[in-house]
Amino acid sequence: MKILVVVILTMSAISALAWGVVVKQKTSGEGSVHRQLIAEFVYHARELRLLHDVHSFGDADYLGFLVESRLEKCEEVIGQMGKSGRALRDYNWSEVESSFRDYVRVAEAALGAPGNDGKQWVFHDASNAFEDTLRRLESRARTVLHEQEASIRSMKWVAATGSLFTLAVLVLFYLRTIRETIRRLSTPIILLSRAADRAVRGAKSIRFRNTEVTELQSLGQSLQQFSNRMHELVGERTKELTESNLALERQIERAEAFARQAKEAEEAKSKFLANMSHEIRTPMNGILGMNTVLRETELDDVQRRYLDTLSNCSETLMVLINDILDFSKIEAGKLEIDDSPFDLIEVMEEVATLFALNASQKGLDIVVLANGKLSVPVRGDSHRLKQVLSNLVNNAIKFTDQGSIEIGVELEMAADELVANLWVRDTGIGIPEDVQRKLFKAFSQADESTSRKFGGTGLGLVISQRLVELMNGAIGLSSEVGVGSKFWIRMPFARSEGPRFLLGKAQREKLEQRRILIVSDRPDLAYSLQYALREASIEADVAADFEDSKLLLEEAKFDGRSFTDVVFDEALGLGPWKACLGQIKIRSLMLADPSLRRTSLDVPVAGVHLLPSPASARRIIHSILNEENVQRKRRREGDALPQFPEAKILVVDDNDANRLVAEELFKRHGIHPHLASSGWEALEETCRTKFDIIFMDCMMPELDGFETTGIIRSGKNGTLCRDAQIVALTANAMSGDRDKCLKAGMDDYLAKPIRPKVLTEKLQQVFGEGEQRAVEADPIEFSREEKNSEALEHAGPGLETPDGSLPSAESELFDLEELLGMFGDDRVLIGSLVDEYLSGLDDTFQALRMAIEETADIDKARLHSHSMKGSSRSFGANRLGDVADDVEMACVSGVWSQVELAWRKIPLTIKETKTEAQRLKREVLGLES
Repeated sequence: MKILVVVILTMSAISALAWGVVVKQKTSGEGSVHRQLIAEFVYHARELRLLHDVHSFGDADYLGFLVESRLEKCEEVIGQMGKSGRALRDYNWSEVESSFRDYVRVAEAALGAPGNDGKQWVFHDASNAFEDTLRRLESRARTVLHEQEASIRSMKWVAATGSLFTLAVLVLFYLRTIRETIRRLSTPIILLSRAADRAVRGAKSIRFRNTEVTELQSLGQSLQQFSNRMHELVGERTKELTESNLALERQIERAEAFARQAKEAEEAKSKFLANMSHEIRTPMNGILGMNTVLRETELDDVQRRYLDTLSNCSETLMVLINDILDFSKIEAGKLEIDDSPFDLIEVMEEVATLFALNASQKGLDIVVLANGKLSVPVRGDSHRLKQVLSNLVNNAIKFTDQGSIEIGVELEMAADELVANLWVRDTGIGIPEDVQRKLFKAFSQADESTSRKFGGTGLGLVISQRLVELMNGAIGLSSEVGVGSKFWIRMPFARSEGPRFLLGKAQREKLEQRRILIVSDRPDLAYSLQYALREASIEADVAADFEDSKLLLEEAKFDGRSFTDVVFDEALGLGPWKACLGQIKIRSLMLADPSLRRTSLDVPVAGVHLLPSPASARRIIHSILNEENVQRKRRREGDALPQFPEAKILVVDDNDANRLVAEELFKRHGIHPHLASSGWEALEETCRTKFDIIFMDCMMPELDGFETTGIIRSGKNGTLCRDAQIVALTANAMSGDRDKCLKAGMDDYLAKPIRPKVLTEKLQQVFGEGEQRAVEADPIEFSREEKNSEALEHAGPGLETPDGSLPSAESELFDLEELLGMFGDDRVLIGSLVDEYLSGLDDTFQALRMAIEETADIDKARLHSHSMKGSSRSFGANRLGDVADDVEMACVSGVWSQVELAWRKIPLTIKETKTEAQRLKREVLGLES
């Protein structure tokens, strides 16, 4: 009861003090409202004055609207302030309102008479007076504000002091009751805390003693419920965790199983690579071994050149196979670098020879600049160096369309070692600077698009860089877009005593008697050859063209030291050579284009010998030293074929293999025929050249031989060959075909395959007996089939032979005697012809299959089956020729079911023919497939 009375008294005292403060603050709050209204009034009044001042300069309607708006605001504030007596008292508001009314009245009068200066002066004075009133109002408002704040502060100090005293009295009374209150509350709280501890320690049930404090009692019950729920959740989570652990254990077991499988696969991969390494290396070693054995036999220049190229290609292939199998070693840094003696110049020339054919097929020169050295014996890894150079040269050819490829070296000599500065320079498309920085990154190329023109994996330069670094060298490049690129290699080598290019005493004495003139418009190549030849004790000079060479020859003759040999570029031409040097008895070597696969029979000018490119001093020396052997062999070699070097022949055939065979047959007669693959190309050729004879295939797509002959005979295309002899070539041997050919304007008829004897007789019929010249081949023995060729040529319908019998239903699969009869024992040439035939056979088969199975076009089926028949019989694939003939005859009959029936034999016969051809190449020709 006492506590209640004290509390009531205390609260009453505090309330009284607080009421006093509230009254003061309420008064202050009303003053705040007044100050706000005054600020608003002053703001709108001054805007009104400003609007009045600029009224004459703006839009009257719009400014009038703004003036009315500000007058309304000011009137509204005047109305609110006028209702407050305190405002009238504290701020002398009546004076402010009177001043405002006077200003508004004068302003309206002045604005109504803009030309009245008197009213304008009055308005000016009233405006200033009103501004003074506004300033006094603002000053008075600030004064009232300061007075109210001072009064409130005083009242707050009184209220605070009284409240503190009252609270102190209240605290004294409360202290007496606090202990009792704490005692009543602390006991149940302690018990509740102990129960919570038991719940935390995992007790499944907790007990809480009842207490008089309802809230604590409720809290204890909630704690007990929470403990029970937590135990339930823990049980659920424990179950889930157990299941997760079991699943994780199963996943671990599967991962371990996968790891074991991966390890087993890695072991299987290693075993596979080891087995493949053995299986691939074994036949490659056989090829290299047979090359070595074959090199010991008697070979002419052409055969030795082919064998050298084959040997180089085989060795390079062996290196590439080893690289593929050992690529993992490169990545692991375990690739071993060989250290054995080799000839640096020989490696450069081998790389150039390897890519000479590819370069010349694109019209590119490939040049080796050996710094005037014949031989540089060093120690190192020749195979890896050859691999790096091969990659760089291959890239150079790939990205160069015209100009040349240069493989060069400069040497820096030291006491025990030398540093080779090698380079491969091209005149290709060049490489932009931003691309150069990523060229030596794996799988990076200059052209990253999915439809790249040049292809490739992007690993070549990376492997080259790794190999060069493993050999303690460095590799880099410099390039300019549109000009070309130069890849350089700087590599140290230990000196070696061998191998080297050595010449015996007798050989040097023979070479010292020679004097060579090099005629070339490529000065780098010419001077490099000159310095290398001088190293071999051969006197050599250089001329830029045949005119200069003629002067040098005359000077040498006058000095009594005449030139014995002339080496000149094929690009300078045989015509200028003949004009300048044809009357001089001097041995001439022409640096030939390897893509033409020329032999000495191919040069229509006596006294000129072929030297395969790329040119090198070693090849020139070999040619000089082997000169007597070649002449001795030619004297003892067999029969002579009539030569017609001046004959101008055009062969028209849509089959690549047939054209190739015809070309080789004509070359044996000293003729370089022009070739056309279609009737349209033949018409273009006849407009450029006047031919003596045109050998015309009858069945060709678009424009066949009969139509082409008609156009030539009509002269409508501007042809120069309207009166030339046109000889039909066809695989058909029916009597009506000759009449059809003669009716179309052709002069004669030859059946395919073309027989050498029949071709010789035809040439002699047109050109006479011709020149007699020894052929670099064994005597030609014609097969039994050739003796019957004329009988087949004149056979009647159904291809019956003169004795009335039909050809055997099961003719021979592949008869090499056909080609051996044509080309003697030139096995390399025959092998290349067979490869060309088999390659073209795939294209013809696909075209025939599409015509029959997809488009059901009987005319195209007849055309392609005829082409297959002709080429197959030309190459001795007699059974395939007969099956293709069955398809053609079925097409002629027009019965589609017969066409389909005959077609079914084609795929199996082609497969058997290919197998037999590859077997004969290996067993008869001694060539690998």
